[in-house]
Amino acid sequence: MNPAELEQQRVHYVRVTNGLDFPFTDRHDGVPVTIAPGKTENLPVDMAAHFFGFHPDVEPETMFRHICKRQGWNTPNFVKQNADTQKTLAREYFDKLKIEPVAYKLVPADKPDPRKPVPADPELPDEPQTFKARRDRQTGAQA
Repeated sequence: MNPAELEQQRVHYVRVTNGLDFPFTDRHDGVPVTIAPGKTENLPVDMAAHFFGFHPDVEPETMFRHICKRQGWNTPNFVKQNADTQKTLAREYFDKLKIEPVAYKLVPADKPDPRKPVPADPELPDEPQTFKARRDRQTGAQA
């Protein structure tokens, strides 16, 4: 199967979870986007590419460098190593962002058979339903 056919069979978005203690903010196409701390958002692929440098086979290190440039995490305050964790502040921030692609494979549906009942349809009673008949059944009254 060629890549064009594969692309037509999938609907993509990117699920981003903000594990930071502060909101993750950025702008896409002039529109501000905020992901609150502890929240998860589903972003379109083009927006994820803009914010995180995401594409289907991207290496995490490439996304790390892209985010550092966009968020200003490549300044001296963010590149100093923490003596306890041996990580930079930028790396600690990046590690708290969970960025994962989500894809759904679209498959052709079988043509429905109009003679078969739909499984979700309730069974119809054999006798006609009227308010009086239902009330009589509930109270046990004879018609």
